[in-house]
Amino acid sequence: MLETPHVGIALLAGLLSFFSPCVLAVAPGYLGILTGSVTGQAVTKKRSLWVTLLFVLGFSVVFMLLGTAFSLVGQFMRTYRGILGRVLGAVVVFFGLHQMGLLKLGLLYWENRPLLQKKWVGPLKPLLTGMAFAFGWTPCVGPVLGSILALAGSTAQPLVGLGLLGIYSLGMAIPFFLLAVAMTGFRRFSAFFLRHARWVELISGILLVVMGLLLFFDLFSNLGYFLNRVFGGWSPEYWLK
Repeated sequence: MLETPHVGIALLAGLLSFFSPCVLAVAPGYLGILTGSVTGQAVTKKRSLWVTLLFVLGFSVVFMLLGTAFSLVGQFMRTYRGILGRVLGAVVVFFGLHQMGLLKLGLLYWENRPLLQKKWVGPLKPLLTGMAFAFGWTPCVGPVLGSILALAGSTAQPLVGLGLLGIYSLGMAIPFFLLAVAMTGFRRFSAFFLRHARWVELISGILLVVMGLLLFFDLFSNLGYFLNRVFGGWSPEYWLK
């Protein structure tokens, strides 16, 4: 079952992943190429939204499959749940420290984009490009995505892992749709975030460290109970069961 902390953290992680410099800098160009606006074609809002929907669906499918896979691994290792939680928690804390720039691991700066160089054609081009985007930029958003995948693995429930990465994908999708609706205005908005990219990295790093500590000490359930009391018993898990 998805709990309130899981939902909030996954959604915020998706938003922060979009606003990471390596994604934010290329997102307008991606949609511009897919919609045809960069080649001078007249693009309607309907076409722009349809292309964006397919693109978002493409990377969401990949992320959700990864979430399910990690949850299956967690289910297989359910006997060692205590140890697994501590190991995953420590890994997430490391990701957070790396994101803040306190620790450096060159592997997490690596990007691989061979599929993105392929010239897709046909009506499914945005969908295939979205899938390629997920594979190509996974290392770029590695610390944040890896932490959400670790959280999915800790649940040891494939459906929860699927939902968790679906919410993460939604967090990334929302800015893409805003970009599709207001391309020019969003360019100015994204320029602001690029100038303050360091703050995005620090906020996401702190989020990951806190999440890692919650995983390490197995406190997610306690946090969920606290939030349920704060919100008067209402929480997303009641409609995500």
